Amino acid sequence: MQSEHDIMVHGIPNVPDANAILRQELDVHKNKLGPIKWLRMGPNRGFHKTNYAFLRYEDASVHEEAVTLLNRVGIPRTNIWFEINPRPTTTDHHRQEESVTPRVSRLIDELREEKRKLEQKTKELEQQRREADAAKQQASNARSELTENRRLMSDLHDRVNQLEVSKHQLQAQLNNSRDLVRDLLAEQEPRTWIPQSRNLSRLSTTTNEFVSVQLLARPTTHKNHRFSGGPCPVCLEHFENCPSIVSTQCGHLLCENCMFSYVRNSDRDVRERCPVCRAQLASNYYTRAIYN
Repeated sequence: MQSEHDIMVHGIPNVPDANAILRQELDVHKNKLGPIKWLRMGPNRGFHKTNYAFLRYEDASVHEEAVTLLNRVGIPRTNIWFEINPRPTTTDHHRQEESVTPRVSRLIDELREEKRKLEQKTKELEQQRREADAAKQQASNARSELTENRRLMSDLHDRVNQLEVSKHQLQAQLNNSRDLVRDLLAEQEPRTWIPQSRNLSRLSTTTNEFVSVQLLARPTTHKNHRFSGGPCPVCLEHFENCPSIVSTQCGHLLCENCMFSYVRNSDRDVRERCPVCRAQLASNYYTRAIYN
């Protein structure tokens, strides 16, 4: 049986009348390549998206030229390509000894390499996705922290407003106490008391030298007044609950316990000034105010 190296045709669309359509496309080059002796489709037709075929011209010497020409111009709207069959083929083409040609092997190797690259790219994309998820979680945590900080700032602002209100209330109470003292002094001249000491000459109000804090008498524990105003600007206790009330030279009323502690426990440059308005105190610091 005669055997020759014919042309293998790859990538033939598996459609009805594929043989007739392919032959019609090949006959376009009949003037250059000569007539086709036969064109036979591969045996696996019907099981794949593409098929292969064996092509032989009447003049086998044009096969090399035909492969070059047909691969250059191609078959319109297809991916068909041609090559010389490396094995002699008989008309019993289904008995081909080698089912995979070198070019097909190269294509398989290229596909494997593409698959490897795709797998590598997939891993890189997965890593990027994980990093994006981590960044998204960090952004979510940052938004939560920002929301919490805004809430804390709002609470702090509310607290500051509350303190401002309390400050105004205390200032109003202090003003009321001053008004009360002013009214009381206008109605009745209070009897004043100079703190007892072992050296009365040190208590003179005509000298600029302050009395030694060691000479101040301790506050009384018995209530000796009928003041009901207040509160004391130091301890915020109402005067009616204080055993004794004292007055500064600038006219501020405080409970004697607070003023005594203030004078005894403060530095000199501090205790010589009123704890309320920082005005200069008298040399005896304060006097006991009695309202009976």
